[in-house]
Amino acid sequence: MKKKLTKMNPFVKIEFDDETTIESELTNPDAVQLSAVVYGITSWTEASKLNSMTRQLKRKNGASPAFYCLNSSGLFGFCFADLGPIFSFGEKSRDIDSKAI
Repeated sequence: MKKKLTKMNPFVKIEFDDETTIESELTNPDAVQLSAVVYGITSWTEASKLNSMTRQLKRKNGASPAFYCLNSSGLFGFCFADLGPIFSFGEKSRDIDSKAI
C-alpha cells in the first residue's frame, strides 16, 4: 500500500505504523500538533469516540485538529467532517453595476 500511495504523489511523506493505535496517538501530548485526523469508519460509535478525543486536543489559539471520517461501498460513499469549534467561513460579495449588464 505504501508503494502505491507514494507512486501517486512522491512529494508527500507517508509513514505506516501497524503497532500504534489511533487512540494511543490521540492521547499522546504531541497529538495537539496534528492538522487533521482521518479515519476509515468501522462503526459510528468508534467514529464518535475518536471525534470526541480529537476535539479534546486544543492548541494555544483554541483550535483543535480537523476530524474526517470516511467510508465507501461500491459507488456510494460517506464523509463526515468536523472542522473544530472555531472554524468559520465567510464569503465576500461585491456590488454589481446594473448598467453594465
